[in-house]
Amino acid sequence: MNEEELHFPEPEEDGWMMSFDLDINAVRTLHGALDHYLEIWPGSPRRPADEQEFVKYMRNKLFMGLTDYNFHYNEHK
Repeated sequence: MNEEELHFPEPEEDGWMMSFDLDINAVRTLHGALDHYLEIWPGSPRRPADEQEFVKYMRNKLFMGLTDYNFHYNEHK
């Protein structure tokens, strides 16, 4: 399933959103935690199928951040 096919709930009517900043260690940790969760995900119907797709989406976004960090901040040999 690609990003365009994902259908997440619309924001609440009041438009409330949350954001936060993560350093690279937090990104690595959260990426690893989501990766592990996907390995042990109990499957549908115990957990909603949309949940698995959302976790994959978030893990992939974190991977994009890791890749960007590695490209910009690791020395190229």
